[in-house]
Amino acid sequence: MTLAIFQTERFAQAIAGRLKYLRLDVRSAARETGLSAATISRVARGSPPDVQSLATLLAWLQLPFEVFVVGRDE
Repeated sequence: MTLAIFQTERFAQAIAGRLKYLRLDVRSAARETGLSAATISRVARGSPPDVQSLATLLAWLQLPFEVFVVGRDE
């Protein structure tokens, strides 16, 4: 059986990198995404997002979910 592991730290780095690349602060990103600034800040610091925030941030990043998932055989 293969276990899928979400790479939370890599996702956080992608969020932080996009903020830096676009020269946005968390509040501006919150306005763009419709998420709260607190949620974006938490995720950018490495906290795992809830499912709706994950979907929203993936769309904002314009990246597929698979980029942040690795498989491991058990």
